[in-house]
Amino acid sequence: MKKVLIDCGSHVGGFTEFFLENVPTAKDYEIHLFEPNPRFKDCYGEIKGTYHPEAVWIEDGEIDLALGTYKGLSSSVIAGKKRHINYNNKIKVKCIDFGKWIKETFNKDDYIVLKMNMEGAEYEVLPKMFEDGSIEYIDLLFGELHKEKFTGRTHREDVFIMKNLRKHNLSFLRMKKHIGLIK
Repeated sequence: MKKVLIDCGSHVGGFTEFFLENVPTAKDYEIHLFEPNPRFKDCYGEIKGTYHPEAVWIEDGEIDLALGTYKGLSSSVIAGKKRHINYNNKIKVKCIDFGKWIKETFNKDDYIVLKMNMEGAEYEVLPKMFEDGSIEYIDLLFGELHKEKFTGRTHREDVFIMKNLRKHNLSFLRMKKHIGLIK
């Protein structure tokens, strides 16, 4: 059994750094950081892990990434973010079928901690993970949904995701509050 941390939407690596500094067994983890925005590729300093410059998505290929309006702000592959995104400033980035990658890379008995903060892409990726069964590989899930940041997102979508997470004994956890759950 491997212990794995997957940081989706790693931005500048803050979540992973917090994990490494506060989880006593962090040195035992294989670390994967996904961040498609090339602005942040050199921000990982001392983090020993595998950097993936692809967007986590529902299929393999390329996708448009709309960049943030300020240097440090996040970007998004989802249309309709209300603030801090310049939809006229897009770049093409590689994307991966995340569920497929999970199933091809890990075993169900691996202990996988997944963090998702993908500025709306969760609304596409999580339902696909429910459908393809890759959600069953996940032991702990940290992150958040971003309904309030996007036009057109509904409470019904949040309920669908939360209900399906509960079916798999998962919910979105907050790192500082739930760090003690990590093996």
